[in-house]
Amino acid sequence: RLALGTLFAVYVVLLSGVLVADVGSLARCLGWPFYGTGVDAPEIPGSLPLVRRVWGGLAGVLILTTTLCARRGRDARITRPAAFAGLLFLVEMAIGVLMQFVGFNMMLGSLHVAAAVGTFACLVVVTVRAGVTEGP
Repeated sequence: RLALGTLFAVYVVLLSGVLVADVGSLARCLGWPFYGTGVDAPEIPGSLPLVRRVWGGLAGVLILTTTLCARRGRDARITRPAAFAGLLFLVEMAIGVLMQFVGFNMMLGSLHVAAAVGTFACLVVVTVRAGVTEGP
């Protein structure tokens, strides 16, 4: 259930970017999970961007919790992709922080998106494998 909830939370974060984005806001969306203000990118007015930031923080905590809980298990089919998900999430966070200091550029943006996609893909694997029961 934890893996499924984590996958859902990350999915909502990824999809909700189009709901809060205004023209030219790609760089801010790439700043997840921090959505830093150092990158000057417009968002729609209102509370929806704040709700998305809070949801993004929750998703980050769930990713790390899922990774740590999977490490307690002994099934390498789950622990390995969970470890990769946690690692890729940390890489994604580091790139987001780096973009706050050096600004957005296509190379960092591409690496950030690749880490996000990799994190999501690993979480899909964890969720599927955690939900599959062994036969007799």
